[in-house]
Amino acid sequence: MISNLVGNAVRHNTPGGDIRLASGVRDGMAFLQISNTGPKVPDDVLPSLFEPFRRLEGRTGRATGAGLGLAIARSVAAVHGTTVQARSRAAGGLDVEIALPARLTSGAG
Repeated sequence: MISNLVGNAVRHNTPGGDIRLASGVRDGMAFLQISNTGPKVPDDVLPSLFEPFRRLEGRTGRATGAGLGLAIARSVAAVHGTTVQARSRAAGGLDVEIALPARLTSGAG
């Protein structure tokens, strides 16, 4: 799932754009955020990007990719009890975040 999301960030970035990864714990949830500086994505389009075969350019847009990346990521996340969400960035691109419950483990078992 992470490889898929990082690959999407690279593929859908602008030439010379930035990709940033951040991780940590917030409100009891571990997170990984993947951000890029790709083209602007309208907020109303975001939910449909998680559906199979949907792409920002439309189904017959760019020749690369089938529009399955975010759909696969969301399915993998669901199987593992996690979530994947995307937010549009004001200057263009997306912030995609995976969140899962942070678990503390004891050293002795």
